[in-house]
This record gives sequence, C-alpha cells and structure tokens, in this order.
Amino acid sequence: MGIPGRRCSFMKMTDHLEAMIAAGRYRPGDKLPVLRDLAAEFALNLDTARRGIWYLRDKGLLECHKRSGIFVKAEKDSRKKELLRLEVFLETEHPDMTYCAHVLHGVREEAELCNVQLRRKCGVVSTMFSDERLREEANQNDAVLLLGNFDLAKTDFSWLKCPGVGVEMHCMFGGHFSVISMDPVNSAELAAEYFRKRRIRHVRIFGHDSVLHHFRAQVFQQYFISCGGTADYRIWNNTACPEMSLNDGAGYLFTGGEAFQQWSKIAGAAWKNDHVVLSLDGKSLLLPGYLPVDTVTPDWPQLGRLALREAVHRALTAGASARRIYSDVQLFEADDG
Repeated sequence: MGIPGRRCSFMKMTDHLEAMIAAGRYRPGDKLPVLRDLAAEFALNLDTARRGIWYLRDKGLLECHKRSGIFVKAEKDSRKKELLRLEVFLETEHPDMTYCAHVLHGVREEAELCNVQLRRKCGVVSTMFSDERLREEANQNDAVLLLGNFDLAKTDFSWLKCPGVGVEMHCMFGGHFSVISMDPVNSAELAAEYFRKRRIRHVRIFGHDSVLHHFRAQVFQQYFISCGGTADYRIWNNTACPEMSLNDGAGYLFTGGEAFQQWSKIAGAAWKNDHVVLSLDGKSLLLPGYLPVDTVTPDWPQLGRLALREAVHRALTAGASARRIYSDVQLFEADDG
C-alpha cells in the first residue's frame, strides 16, 4: 500500500508487520507480540492497534485466536509450476531492521502473481560477491535482484550471465543491471517547493558518500539554483556534526533517512525544532525508533513490485536492454505529536 499525505494511524504498524513477514522475521505459524505491546511500540491506543490487526487478518496474512493470540497465517500449498527462478541479494544480514524488508514485501507480492520462485541471500555489500561459489549460484537463476546500495560492491559484475535488477542503486555496471529508485527530479521539485514555501533561500545538503546520494544532491542543487536559491553540498561522514547557527536561516536537506537519524544523535534531537529540515527517502515512516521528520518518500513496496516486473521482462525478452526506472514520490509532513 502506498503512503499518501495522510494515512490511517495504524499504517506504520501494519506496514512494518507486513515487511517483517516478508523478510522472514515472522514466519508462517509464528506468534506476534501481544496487542498491548504492539500498541505501545507504535504509540497507538488498543482500539486502533486492533483495527490494524483486523486489516492484516482480512488481507489473509494473520489469524486471530481469542485465547492463544495473533499468528502469521500458514502459506497455501498452491503447487503451481514456477515460471522463473530469481535470487534476491540483500545488502544487509538483517533486512528486518532496514527498508529492504519493505521492498522485499513488494517483491514477494509480485512474485506470487507472476509464479516466480524466489530465493534469498543476505550479506555485506563490499564482500558478498567475492565468493566464487556465490557467483556460480547467482548464474543458475533466470535473473537476480539486488536490494540495497550495491553501488558500493567491489565487483564489476562482468561475470554475471543472467539479467540483473537493482533497487536503490544508481550504477548500471556496464549495462548489466536495470536500476530502480525514487525519481530524483520529482524529489527535487517537491523539496524545492517545500523550502520556498518556508521562505528558505539557502539549503545545506548532506548525503552519504555514494553515487546514488551524490546524484540526488546534484539534481536538487541544480534545480534549486535554477529557481533563484542557493545550495551547498557536504558529504556526511557519520562522525562529526558541523557547526551551525540557530539563526542562519538556512534549510537542511538530507539525501537519505539514515544520515538525518545519525546527525540527530550527534547534534541532539531538539536541534530540528530550530531548523527547516527535510529528508529524502521516507525511511522515518518505516522503521520503529526513527525520529519523525518531513520527508519526500517513494512507495517502497511498489519499488519492489517494479523490480520484479523488470526482472521478469528481461528474463523473458531476449536481448532486452537494461533500463533506469524511477518511481513517483510524494511529500509527507511528519506529525511530531
């Protein structure tokens, strides 16, 4: 389900639970935390949390038993013949702790519709494909999906014989990979309008040292300057918080949700109250414990669905070229309560 400007109050909880089921944190037959604990984790009253559980029950994901609790529903044995075999590689060994679980949720939904068999491996981007055995296994598939910022992978993927699709990547690795991410131009337009409405003339951009984040920053910077503003770009190094004046009148744009969260830990969560701050990617909407912040967000499960469709297209279409695919985004203004 997408993330409109205003959502049902239980949607952060239900989005999270769907993603955890997709990531394998909760498996068929597993018992979920009790309703009272779920309500407390997501700052909901019991009635609202219960409506969220009923929503997932009606979708066929959960079973509710009065005395024994809430359980993940067992998967049906459809015994359908799989059309294709795809392997999903995740940049992290803990997908349930990142946005990757939400992308994987969309991938799994679309795979079921397309009769695609999915296998999954998790690891560390920089070393994952240094294993020759892992490379051989990857080439036994009809296509591979990479979920996460594999721009940092220490391989050129020249060894890959089947088509590849990457989500949250910018590098196409010589045409081996179609790449899918949030639309940088649409993001820049929404972000620029956000700052202009607040009479911000200068924006300080902070991003991770990766090709994807450099690109997002450059697109916004060029667009904001074309609108009559000014902007400077600094790479966020996770260790230091640059000095800033509370009255300098600048706006702050973070090219990724993690950078904003890390900055806040160093600078103190309260600094946001004295600045105009916007984050790109919407991860604050997905992950429990993330500080609320105004954000431009894609629909992360939709990125997963797009990735699966592109993988099927390239696997079934001889000679299909790799493509760059951008997903629509929208602005979500946080409710700090």
